[in-house]
Amino acid sequence: MGRQSHRRKENQTATKSIKEYVYIDETEMNSVLAQLKDGIPKVIRKVNQTTSEASSTDSEGTSKSSGIQGGIPKLAEGKLDSVNQNSHQETIGNSDMSQNAIDTVYSDHAIDIIEKELEHDQLMHTHAKQIDGTFVKLKQEFSITDFGLMRDFTDNDSLEKLITDEDNKEGFQMFKDSAIALQGLFPETIFIKLNSSLVIGNERNFRYNKAQLQSANFTNRKLTVIGRIEACFTENVMKKIASPFSDTTTDNSISEIGEIMPVFSMYFLQMLFQLNKEDRIIKPLAMYFE
Repeated sequence: MGRQSHRRKENQTATKSIKEYVYIDETEMNSVLAQLKDGIPKVIRKVNQTTSEASSTDSEGTSKSSGIQGGIPKLAEGKLDSVNQNSHQETIGNSDMSQNAIDTVYSDHAIDIIEKELEHDQLMHTHAKQIDGTFVKLKQEFSITDFGLMRDFTDNDSLEKLITDEDNKEGFQMFKDSAIALQGLFPETIFIKLNSSLVIGNERNFRYNKAQLQSANFTNRKLTVIGRIEACFTENVMKKIASPFSDTTTDNSISEIGEIMPVFSMYFLQMLFQLNKEDRIIKPLAMYFE
């Protein structure tokens, strides 16, 4: 009876949803982990448990050690030696698991622990109307915009040759000029538009390639975003971006010149994504489907 009950519990656990991670900012992830109580040790214990289940070996008196570069070992001066050397040896990083697998396991468990700890400490909020610096977790419909992909598309000279109508050629040239300008203004950036916020992600942190990201625009699933509120389109910001150059003075001081690009960037973001007063800008920590 006990074994049957245990198996039923295992089957129930197996039916839980599986997260499909779209984006993880590992630098921000490790920074947050370091500030949580017992954050990094919790992740390492979780990874030890996961990887040892895949590579556990019976060893009576024998031991293995590993010196894997990257992933967890980055947090321990580049190396992580044998762990749990007992009658039932459980080791990380034997030949059965690649370094890439260990890196992935580490990141996935890290985000899961961060999410749970922030929720436990009531530091995570489920709506975007928060002050700057607040952690939020939003699950919403979305759209993805990649100006770099637009630039790559318009750089294809063969496409222009296929357009025979002069009006269409003029329109294509305008689209091409816009793609060049926007990709220059927002390099290595992919935007995720949510209901009342705009997520600004670094393209290097996405687990999807560009084609997969574009196809994600057609999914029926909602995207879960965990991140920080970085800025808000307050009434004062809306006034500034309404006329980006109107407040500059004739002496062109360094401080005023320095404000031109941020204001100009916000002007384009507001115009392109139809952002409204009190909408938020979010820096993502992780994004996933489930």
